[in-house]
Amino acid sequence: MKMMNRALRQRCVAVAGLFTLYMFVGALAVRTQTPETNDPPYYGPYNGVFLPDGDGLKKVLVKDDSVLRADSAWSLYAWVRSEEALTAPSLLAGIGDPTEEYPRYLASDGKQLQLWIGVDNSLAGPATLDPAKWHLVAATFDGNEFRLYSDGVQVARGKLDLGSVSPVLQMAPPNSPLPNGRHFGGKIASLTIIRRALSSDEVTQLFQKPDDFSLTVFEEGSKPWYVQTRGQAGYRAPQDPATMPRSKAPFSRPVAQSLSASHAALEANGDNEWTLAGGWSMSPAPKVKAEGAAISQAGFNAKEWLAATVPGTVLTTMIDRGVYPDPDYGLNNMAIPESLNKQDYWYRTEFKTPKTLSGRRLTLTFHGINYKAVVWLNGQSLGTITGAFIRGVFDVTKYVKAGGTNVLAVRVSPPPHPGIPQEQSIKGGPGENGGMMVLDGPTFMATEGWDWIPAIRDRNTGIWQPVTLTATSMVKIGDVQVVTKLPLPDIS
Repeated sequence: MKMMNRALRQRCVAVAGLFTLYMFVGALAVRTQTPETNDPPYYGPYNGVFLPDGDGLKKVLVKDDSVLRADSAWSLYAWVRSEEALTAPSLLAGIGDPTEEYPRYLASDGKQLQLWIGVDNSLAGPATLDPAKWHLVAATFDGNEFRLYSDGVQVARGKLDLGSVSPVLQMAPPNSPLPNGRHFGGKIASLTIIRRALSSDEVTQLFQKPDDFSLTVFEEGSKPWYVQTRGQAGYRAPQDPATMPRSKAPFSRPVAQSLSASHAALEANGDNEWTLAGGWSMSPAPKVKAEGAAISQAGFNAKEWLAATVPGTVLTTMIDRGVYPDPDYGLNNMAIPESLNKQDYWYRTEFKTPKTLSGRRLTLTFHGINYKAVVWLNGQSLGTITGAFIRGVFDVTKYVKAGGTNVLAVRVSPPPHPGIPQEQSIKGGPGENGGMMVLDGPTFMATEGWDWIPAIRDRNTGIWQPVTLTATSMVKIGDVQVVTKLPLPDIS
C-alpha cells in the first residue's frame, strides 16, 4: 500500500510539472506571436440609402489594419445612384475622418469624379453621374500611383501626397469639408475596400457584371423611428444638443398681422347671446404689477399690452403681433423660447352691453381655457376654471352694467407640469413622446412633444375657445339630461 501511494504521488508531481511547462510555453507564445493577419482581404460590401441633407453611415475598421497606412496598396469601389442631379461637390464614400489631413474619399459634382485626399490634394476626371441611374465609381492605389475610374473606364491617374488615416469608413458623410459641398442624397451599393490595387481589367469586369440592386438590402443612413412599445412619460433631462434639428436657412422674420378696425367687442349671435370677440389685450403676468380687482376696472392703463387674438393661444397672439415667427415654417419653432409655458398671462377686454339686458339673468361662459384661469368682472372676483376642456360658467347678473362699459380680466396659467420638450430630427428621431402634462388632468398633452408634433412653446395656454354672454329670464333650462328608471325586473 505504501509503495502504491508513493508511486501515485510521483505520478502527480510529474503531471503537475508538465502542466506548468505547458502553461509557460503557452504564455511565451502569446507574448511573441505575430500580429493577426488582415482576414478577410476586404471590407464590405456595404449598402446604404441617404436623405439629401440627412445623415450618413459609419463603420469601424480594424485599428492597425495595413490598409490604413500611407504606403499600402488598396482599392475602393461602389455603385452609386443619386436621387436628384448633383449640383455641388458631394462626398460619396471613403475612409478616415474627412476633416483630417489625408482622408481618402470619392466625391462628385455630377460632372466630375474626384479622389479627395485633403485640401489642395485631389485627383479629378470627367465623369457624368446622371440621377436615378446606377454608376460604378472606383479608385486604386498601387503604392506609387492613384487611378480613378467611372463606369469601368479610367478617367484620371497621378500622384498625390500620402498619409495614414484613422480606422473609420464613412458613407455620405453629413458634414462636407469641400468648398460649397453638399450632403449626398441617394443610394450607395456594394461599397468595398480591398487591400490591393485592382487592375483596369478587373474594374471593367466589375462594371460589366453589376449586382441585382432590386435584391439589395439597404441600411438607412437616417435611422427610422422605433416602434413605441411602452407608455411614455416624456423626458427626465434636456435633450442631447447633438440631436437637435439644424438648418442652413435662417429663421423667418416675424411679421405682424393687421388689426381689424371693425371687430366689435360684443358681437350678437342672436337675440339672447353675444360673443366677446374683439377688444382683447394680453400681457405676460410678470410685467403687470396690478391685481385683478384693479385690472378689471375702467380706466386701467393697458396701452402697452398686446392686442390679443381670442379665441387663440398666447403664442397665437405673439405670432399675430410679430413677436415671433410662424412656427409652421422651417425650424422657426426653435426661435420661440420655452419660457412661454413658465409664466401666467393677463387677458383684458372692455365691452358695452345693451340697456335691454336690465332685469334679465346674465351668464358669462368660457367655452375653453388652458389650463387654469381666475376671472374678474368690474372689480369683482367671479371664480376659477381648471382644465382645458371644461366650461367656466358664471352668473354675472348683479355685476354687469346694463347699457354701460364693463371690464373683464382673466389671469390664465399654463399646465403645472409642462414637461421637457422633444425636438424631432433625422439624427435624434422622435425621441421620447410626452405625457408629463397628463398628471394635471385633461389638456393638450401632445404639445409637450410627440412623435407627430414638436413641442408647442406655450403648451396651448390661453383662451382657446369663445367667451359668450347669454341673457335669459330668471328661469332657464340648460344641459338637459333624461334618466330612465325601470321597475326592474319588469321591463315591459
